[in-house]
Amino acid sequence: MEIFEDSPLTIVTHTPAGSVVALRGSGEKTIMRVKVLVDGNSMTSIDESMGVIPFNAIPTGSIKRIEIIPGGGITLYGSGTASGVINIVTKMGEAKDYGSLNISAGSFDTYKAEVSKGIRINPHLFTNISVEAKKGKGYRELEEEERVNVMGGLNIDINPRHRMRFSGSYFHENSEGTNEAFLSEIKKNRKHPGDTLANTKSKRYTAGIDYEYIPTENLTFTAGVNESKLTRDIKADAHPRLVFLPGGKFLSFFTPNGYALDPVAENFSSELKGSIEEEIKNVKWKTEYRYKNNQGKLTLGMDYSDHRIRRELDIQSEPFSHENHMKFLITKKGRRDFSLEELKEGERIYGSSEFSTFNFLMNNMKEAKTGDLLGKFLYPLSSKESQEKYDKGGGISSFRTDENFKLNLWKAGVVFQDYKVHDLMNFVEKDGKKGVWVNKQGQIVAPESYWATKFVEIPEDLKVKDFYSYLSPEAPADFKMANFVNSKVDVKKTTNSFYLHNSYPVTERFNINAGLRYEKAKYKGHRESEVILHITGNPELESTSNYLMGYLNLSTGEDNLLRYFEKVGQKLEELKKDGKTQIVMSKLRKEVKKEEDNLGGEIGFDYKINDTDVVYAKYERAFNTPLPNQLTNKSIHPVHKVKMYWESGLQTEKMNNFEIGIRGTIGNNITYGVSGFLSNTQDEIITIVKDGNSHATREWRFINLDKTQRIGLELQSEQMFDKLKLRESITYVEPKVVLNRYEEKVKKIVEERVREEKIAYRNGTEKHLDIYFDIQNPQSLSKENIDILKENYKQLVYDTMDEKITIPEAQQKIKDVIIPKLQGLDEKKKNAVQAELGAFVYSAARNYQEYTTSLEEVYSEFNGAGSNIQKGDRIPLAPKVKATFGADYQITNSLKLGMNTTYISSYITAEPDRIYSIVKTKVPSHWVADFYGTYELNDNFSLKFGVNNVFNHKYYLRQDSKTALPAAGRTYSAGFSYRF
Repeated sequence: MEIFEDSPLTIVTHTPAGSVVALRGSGEKTIMRVKVLVDGNSMTSIDESMGVIPFNAIPTGSIKRIEIIPGGGITLYGSGTASGVINIVTKMGEAKDYGSLNISAGSFDTYKAEVSKGIRINPHLFTNISVEAKKGKGYRELEEEERVNVMGGLNIDINPRHRMRFSGSYFHENSEGTNEAFLSEIKKNRKHPGDTLANTKSKRYTAGIDYEYIPTENLTFTAGVNESKLTRDIKADAHPRLVFLPGGKFLSFFTPNGYALDPVAENFSSELKGSIEEEIKNVKWKTEYRYKNNQGKLTLGMDYSDHRIRRELDIQSEPFSHENHMKFLITKKGRRDFSLEELKEGERIYGSSEFSTFNFLMNNMKEAKTGDLLGKFLYPLSSKESQEKYDKGGGISSFRTDENFKLNLWKAGVVFQDYKVHDLMNFVEKDGKKGVWVNKQGQIVAPESYWATKFVEIPEDLKVKDFYSYLSPEAPADFKMANFVNSKVDVKKTTNSFYLHNSYPVTERFNINAGLRYEKAKYKGHRESEVILHITGNPELESTSNYLMGYLNLSTGEDNLLRYFEKVGQKLEELKKDGKTQIVMSKLRKEVKKEEDNLGGEIGFDYKINDTDVVYAKYERAFNTPLPNQLTNKSIHPVHKVKMYWESGLQTEKMNNFEIGIRGTIGNNITYGVSGFLSNTQDEIITIVKDGNSHATREWRFINLDKTQRIGLELQSEQMFDKLKLRESITYVEPKVVLNRYEEKVKKIVEERVREEKIAYRNGTEKHLDIYFDIQNPQSLSKENIDILKENYKQLVYDTMDEKITIPEAQQKIKDVIIPKLQGLDEKKKNAVQAELGAFVYSAARNYQEYTTSLEEVYSEFNGAGSNIQKGDRIPLAPKVKATFGADYQITNSLKLGMNTTYISSYITAEPDRIYSIVKTKVPSHWVADFYGTYELNDNFSLKFGVNNVFNHKYYLRQDSKTALPAAGRTYSAGFSYRF
């Protein structure tokens, strides 16, 4: 990649999937806007989320030259060339004997060897081969790689009119690496690894046949068939500091005002295994006709491409239990740019002990002992108004309306968890023992209550944090779960293209260039994913049954032919028989089938001012169809905190490109080039990626920007003065969003998503009712009475949830209409059933209203400042300025020294936040200076040495709001080259 880093036209952009070479502000869109060719055959991926361009699969000794063509190339090269084309021309077409051996060593125990040889066997046969091997460690801890490249070819000159070429290559790489690290950790140690260690084994092969026929001096036919296949086997062990768990929607009661509360697991590991395979098949045919003394050229051609991606990834988490692993993260609402070491006042991770103590204090604050001690704790933390109420005798209730009441109660949970229960509660006595009465679920009830089933003595030394677990000894500490996620992708994009290009010489100095290309693209394939919860536990415990009910309630992937209670029974039987069971939490499959017809073209001219200077101008109408993987997004559900796929709804990009420029020489020593360009894009596709280097935790989102613009200027020059050679360049690009109605689009999506979520919640309530009637049936009602309740009570619950009637009206209707219909119940039993039904409708309606309010609020967070890409914003990963300066000086006939300096201005990155909103981060500018030298011992043998990043400048290859990938500091290399 060093060649492109030093080039005045290109910028090496470090995306989450890997390094790409950007042109003219293509930024993170480079894979879609810059086409990379090897001897005219595409090696650009169509998998933007996980695809890579394998530059390192080409031995450097096999490269003859690299053609960098900035600006569009729609006619000759097709879709995906709006910002330019890079064509790597190898020595496969060479027809002379040559040989070279290069060996070098560098920083981080890096060693590299390369040998290339070309042999003229006879006048009709020529063969060549290049072999390259590299082994070394990376800049950061735990990074290491080793690779081998082989490329070879055979040229057959059948006769002066017919020529054939066979070519092929093989590449193998084994690499160890980690993802981005937290900025707080990098500040302490720039070499600190990320939380995921990945091993990737890559293999790539190519094979091709090219044929050339020249029937006359003016006419040439060429045809070729090429195939390449890149396979990556991945194994990653992720140990993230925090993992967000499902269940956040159930915690609104415990959430402090102005804060977010999320259930999390700390230091929770998972393992990923999988493979990614990308196969490209190309067939091309081209006819060139030269006329007007070879000054004009008419080109007619056809391209066919079959591009297929297969991907299968499995993620297996370690077993976890709610009691032993679940914790609770409280942070300021909407805040995300924090590390655990930098949590502010009130923000922290609370454990299950603090959670249990919070519950205890909330439920017992009216107890005189609890109220007195808790009041003294809350007083200094509360508002002046609450303090005045307390001073006037308002008691502990004075603090309940305080804005920070719940946050202060969490703080109290930290302090009170080790208090003895006897110091905070008064107990009832039975047979000389002090304790409480509980129901069969272990909940405290009044001694005279209908539900009181057992008296529990409370030991003198029992602590508050252990109180509830003591009351419910059946808490399933052995109930453990492990997530297993399987995802598969198999998509194919085939394109058929026909193009016509003419370069017509109007005069000896003035040429007109025009072209037209028709392209038909077909997409076909599917994406599927399955999330399975593997469960172990004691099937005899009622709490195990309750957990199974809860997860089955969340499941969308289980067999719906079974009734709900039958599913629970089935899982319990599997636990008894096999000691384990599983729940399919979700099972999704999305088919991809689409066709696109597009027409693009160009027109321009070039005018020779004199023998050395040329002025030119061009207009191009180009297009970019969406890549197959861009049809689906993957992100965190804003409430449930689980990964989900959803449609991206992308439109095809349309571009209008304009360019004008001049190039030439001044005297015999100076060359120059100046060009200005303007590119307007409608519906530009932007990729937003989070945790890009981790296959296990990666999220992505694709969106259309209504209109973007890139306007820029490129200047470059080179001067030759005897032994001194200077080169300078500056590229300025203003890549910005001109129009973006993203909010309007999202509002429509939000309305639909909220409606779907409400329906899902309603379905969950129906499952709860089925559990209550068919499984729990706490009052042991007869089948006849259960049927009466199903017929009359269910609809009442739904009407109350939808606010068609109020909660008091619903409770009154239960008393006046539903209870009288029940048969064979005494008055005490009727009162008990009425109380339970009233409590359920109250809970269902209140929870539903709180949930929908929370849902609408979370889904609408994109309206906040800076939460999406807006008009006037810069396009992500597109610096405005790149400037280079280089110099070579021939000190003696044998010794040459040189240097390159590169400046890259600041740019922004974008990553997903909650569902539709986006977090933008400004990455600072940086500059790097490299020094190198060559000493020629003789015509065949030379020594080479170099120092990169001479001044040890610290910058990031990639950065987002919380993490970054640091660039290497100063590095050294030395080696030799032998030519034979």
